[in-house]
Amino acid sequence: MNKDKSQPDAGLRSLTHYQRRLPPWRHWMRQKTLPLVRWETPYLAWLQERMRTPTLDTWFAISANLGTHTFYMIMLPILFWCGHSQFGRGTVHLLASGVFFSGFIKDLLCLPRPLSPPLQRITMSGSAALEYGFPSTHSTNAVSVVVYAMHNLNSAASAFSPTSKAALQFLLFIYGTSIVLGRLYCGMHGFLDVVAGCLLGALLGFIQCSYGAAIDAYVLSGGIQGPLLVALVVLVLVRIHPEPADSCPCFDDSVAFAGVMIGVELGGWHFGKTRFGLPDPIPGSICSTVASALGTTKVIIPTPTSNPIRQQSQRSANRSPLRLDEYKNMMGTGSPTCEKNGINAFPGAAAHSLDYPYKSQNEEEMFSMITKPRVRYDVEVVTKLIVYSGIAWLAVEVNPILFHFLGLDR
Repeated sequence: MNKDKSQPDAGLRSLTHYQRRLPPWRHWMRQKTLPLVRWETPYLAWLQERMRTPTLDTWFAISANLGTHTFYMIMLPILFWCGHSQFGRGTVHLLASGVFFSGFIKDLLCLPRPLSPPLQRITMSGSAALEYGFPSTHSTNAVSVVVYAMHNLNSAASAFSPTSKAALQFLLFIYGTSIVLGRLYCGMHGFLDVVAGCLLGALLGFIQCSYGAAIDAYVLSGGIQGPLLVALVVLVLVRIHPEPADSCPCFDDSVAFAGVMIGVELGGWHFGKTRFGLPDPIPGSICSTVASALGTTKVIIPTPTSNPIRQQSQRSANRSPLRLDEYKNMMGTGSPTCEKNGINAFPGAAAHSLDYPYKSQNEEEMFSMITKPRVRYDVEVVTKLIVYSGIAWLAVEVNPILFHFLGLDR
């Protein structure tokens, strides 16, 4: 349950709530899949109870941060600044696609995470319970990145020595298994969530490995029509994103990465047309401690400063806020914590009811729970697309030019 006890976790409202809010075909799909969540919960609780140790709690809680937006915002630009722009662009494609399509399926089916209790959720994120469970976005992104990185390491163009290649492959294995198994260990996802996430990630990784180079050649080598086509496709995908039955931040995440995708493609295309662009980026040509620190600061600063702009835009348009940024703390700070709910409930004890018991409410309380349907291209959504496109543009084009004038690219 959320800290706000008046609201259940995503996917745990009464069955009639989803029957009312979802189209018949989506409700039918949810009803067919929902028994699997009930079935696997006691087994997950049994597994967690026998495996838990303080060391593993800390390891899996911390390693889960490698799949958060804050980590991506810090690490992805560094790939471009260190001369690995092709790999960085491919990684952006994978992560943006993974976040969007996993969020698309989450909001489509509205399936809950495993029940807590009997499970204990071990997390450093304050927004975990606000998202649906199926499929696991962490697993999707971890598997897709591992597949793509392994493909690059084993390609003929790889310049790594056999020893370095073996070490990097080992690190990728640790990264992938820690993220995937950690989702089960931490009680954040069930077996079905993780398996579906891994399959989706493997599919996205295969597509990027097979067609990524051709897509980059079309977008970066031609005219402005390439980046504009990418932007058009992204905007259409944002428009058709399904409306969730609960207040879920999956759409917010998709909008953020959609903006990043647009900014990376447009910035990469325009940077290649300037005199600062290189036909073949040199690994390590810009990478330095000073450059990375300066660039990371420039990338992170626009995020908090965009909030006043967005709020002013909302007031000017006289629109009610739709809370796109209500759940901004995706990384979390401090030590890993567990929910206070115990794990004493055993198989079958609390796994048979996903209906949330509501107390009798007066009319005012009932009407206060009615949420306004999300407008896909209102001021807040458009502002967020522009802000995150700008962040990606800064990382891909503006920062490398700034590094050149500051002498940090030598």
